[in-house]
Amino acid sequence: MKIILISFTIFMLSYCSAEDKITTEDKQDIKRILRNHKLKWNDKKNALIKYANKIRIRVGGTCHREVSKEKTIAIITDSDEVEKFKNNFQLYDPGEEDYDYECECCGDISFEFINGNKLLTTFVLAHKSEVKVPWGGQTSLTDNSVKYIHSFLKKHNYKIRD
Repeated sequence: MKIILISFTIFMLSYCSAEDKITTEDKQDIKRILRNHKLKWNDKKNALIKYANKIRIRVGGTCHREVSKEKTIAIITDSDEVEKFKNNFQLYDPGEEDYDYECECCGDISFEFINGNKLLTTFVLAHKSEVKVPWGGQTSLTDNSVKYIHSFLKKHNYKIRD
């Protein structure tokens, strides 16, 4: 599953065009980072979302999707708000011993990081504070990130289910 997710992320990066301001060198750096299992998880996350200029937050995970029934919670396009969200979306680094852990659920909320009209990557929130990462595995948001995300969702009239 990890190989499929990494391959999909690399494919999405190759799909981005020059107008998206992502150079070939940038794409190579991101591929190198994703393949390096010794890097901190926030470094990997930051490499994937670096070029995002829009964030779509929607109900549901990345499996068993019914696109026609998906509800968009928020779309962030203001550059300052996008940067604020990216800076407050911080992962706990589980270390190598927990690298492969991932629960069986699809997740509750997806955070789609977009450049122009191109989806760069998706992180999925599950169980109020857990995040499924696109390179395979799952970790927690930091305590401050949980507070930020929950407050953000509440401002957009979305209550996380128990």
